[in-house]
Amino acid sequence: MVEKRKSERLPVTVEVRVKRKSSPEEPLIFKTHDLSNNGIFLGADGQELPPVGEKVTVQLKNSLANGETPPLLTAEIVRQDSRGVGLRFLD
Repeated sequence: MVEKRKSERLPVTVEVRVKRKSSPEEPLIFKTHDLSNNGIFLGADGQELPPVGEKVTVQLKNSLANGETPPLLTAEIVRQDSRGVGLRFLD
């Protein structure tokens, strides 16, 4: 299998808020599985997952170490499987 990733994935487990751009509902909370410069993989944990192709915003759930609000990133769902969803950062 040919590796398509442009950057190394790092195992990281933190909680993030994911807001569907197409929905006024409250953000969903997911735990990350891994992170790279280009995207992130979020564990499913039995939650309803946004469909492939949907654009979402992603933000760390907690403040940064210095108390600042974490940046809000735009991403697209690029894959989905039984473990969770893969997102590609658009920013």
